[in-house]
Amino acid sequence: MGVVTRAIKRRLDEESSNPELAPRGGEDLISRLPDDILTSIITILPGKDAART
Repeated sequence: MGVVTRAIKRRLDEESSNPELAPRGGEDLISRLPDDILTSIITILPGKDAART
């Protein structure tokens, strides 16, 4: 795992104290992002990688 910032640690602490906030079984955190942010991420990927997603 990379660097754990205070914001990430706070979110992890909140999720551990409130199971409803934690990701479900097969759900990943990227799936929780708004479509606008996902679109922005895909547009900065190289064309080949963007097409795969």
